[in-house]
Amino acid sequence: MPQKENRKIVRIGKTSLGIILPKAWLRYFSINAGDEVEVISNGHITVRPLITKTNNAGPFSSEESA
Repeated sequence: MPQKENRKIVRIGKTSLGIILPKAWLRYFSINAGDEVEVISNGHITVRPLITKTNNAGPFSSEESA
């Protein structure tokens, strides 16, 4: 599974923007539609599942390298 990938920001509705995560990442971290994630912004952006359902613990961070 790649740890770094460029993604485009997409428009969701009239006033929101979002990022689409690769299906492989969602499967790896057991994230489904409607699940909540934690978003941390402190000089970089980190997105991680609120609850780790498997042993696949660990956030994907925008500062990780390939």
